[in-house]
Order: sequence, then C-alpha cells, then structure tokens
Amino acid sequence: RMRMRKVGFLEFLPQEEWDPTLVSFLQRICHPEEGSSLDELHIYLNGDYSSISFNAFCSMLSKLYLIIFNCSYRISATIMLPLDNSKHPLLRIPEITTIWSEGDACCQEWNRLRAEANMPPLECMAGAPWAMAPCAPRALDAPEAIQRRNAPAAPTSATEFESVCLGGTFDRLHPGHKVLLTVGALYATRELMVGITDTSMLQTKKYAELIQSMETRAAAVKRFVATLRPSLTFYPETLFDPCGSTVSRPDLHAIVVSEETRRGGEVINERRQASNLAPLELIVIPLLSGESDTAKISSTHLRELDTAHH
Repeated sequence: RMRMRKVGFLEFLPQEEWDPTLVSFLQRICHPEEGSSLDELHIYLNGDYSSISFNAFCSMLSKLYLIIFNCSYRISATIMLPLDNSKHPLLRIPEITTIWSEGDACCQEWNRLRAEANMPPLECMAGAPWAMAPCAPRALDAPEAIQRRNAPAAPTSATEFESVCLGGTFDRLHPGHKVLLTVGALYATRELMVGITDTSMLQTKKYAELIQSMETRAAAVKRFVATLRPSLTFYPETLFDPCGSTVSRPDLHAIVVSEETRRGGEVINERRQASNLAPLELIVIPLLSGESDTAKISSTHLRELDTAHH
C-alpha cells in the first residue's frame, strides 16, 4: 500500500529575525527521524510587509527556507505571501493534510469550511510554540493584496511591473531558486516568464546525467508559481542560449537577477538597446548573508546527495 503524502501547513507573521522558539519547532517537525516524515510543508507568512526592506525580505525568506532545507533537503517547502486577495491557502490547496494550530476548536472550524468546499479534512497537531494557524473566521477577512498595501519596499523605481522575467536551470528546486521565483511573482502583475535552460546546454555540469528532464523542471516551476500566486500567467521558455526571447520581446518590463547573475541582466539590456527596445528594470536579489552553506544548496550538491542515497 502506498503511504499517503503528508503535506503540512503553518501560518505565522513575517519576522526579520526568526524567533528561536519557532526555529526549534520547525527543526523538530522537519527532522526526518521525527517519525512524521513530512513530504511537503506550506508556510503562509500572513502579515504586513511595508516596513521590511527588500534586502531584509529576501534574507527572511532565504533563512526560513534554509532552516527547513538543513533539516531535510527532501521536504518540498513553499513559503506563501498574501497576494491577490486569493483564498486562504487552507481553502484553495486540497492536498494539505496536516496543520499545527492553536487548538481543537480552531481546527474543527477549518474542517467545517473545508467540508463546505468539498475538501478532505485536516489532521490537527498540537505543540506549536504560539498561535500559528489562526482560527478560520479571523483568517477569512481577506488581507489586502500585498501589492497595493504592504509590499516590501521595492529596490526599483516601481513596485510592480506587468511582465517580469527570470531564468535558471531549476534542477531540483532549492532555496535559491525559490527566493528568485518568489520575488518574480511578487513584482509581476500579469505575467511571469521563466527561462529554463535546455538539457543540451547542461552537458558539462557535474552529474549531468542526473539533471531532471525539461518537462519535470518546467512542471515543478509551474506548480510552485501557481501555489504562490494562482492569478499570474506563467510562461515557461526553453533556453537554448543565455538570453532567449528577453532580447527581442518589447512587452517585458523587469528581470530578476542575483548579485552573481547581474552581469547577464546587463548584457540583455545592452542587446535590447542595440535593437531600440526599452531596457528591463533589474530587480537584484542581494547576496544573502549567512550563506557560508551556499555550496551545499546548489543543484549539483543535490544531485550528489541523490547519488549517495541510491
């Protein structure tokens, strides 16, 4: 008999520095020996971001992803934000199986609402360090979309762009990929175009034979973006060269890059200007502090771990 996938859910406020009690709680529930064997964990950071700087926002996301990743790299984590006034995650993601909440009454209320929506009931876990998943009625006051009220201060001239693009290999989605995609989804209002490097360009990489197929990588990115922001049009593009259609599409407005890939964004803009196209606004994710373990979270390292486990 196949084991049912265990998909956990937590909700708490964004914090620039994660509270140690919260960190140890996360480490406990994510630890592979805990017997809980979570397959996925959805975390909903439901709160006001207006006083958080862009760099602090990126650092906050990255640290939270790393806490989970360092406990078990096999847990697929997704950190969600209150975007688009979309439904509360517990009422739009039927796959969630388990919540840690502030008590039975709260959990029963969620299960009543999920039953009305024809969704399976949740398993309720105690032991959260403080009120995590709020009781349903409180949560149903739809938070204003983060875009209009409480987005982290943008590192650019505008706080939103109709079409945003970004690119990468996206083999075995890891914290670095997820921060990149989250920033893209945060600042795009209509379309997120994601360039995904074709396997033919990856042959020189270490453990190249273990790189996931184009279809698998594109599906993982699509699913991640749809969980973050269902209203966004997701447009995947297979990259056979580093720039793809970013150098020819007049209807793109911004590109998300990291400090390490900033030069690639500048090259794209040089080529756009040579074709009389407006340059893309560069949204640059800072080098995230405390990442002495960056080497550990590369796709190459994950392929290496998979080799070791087989």
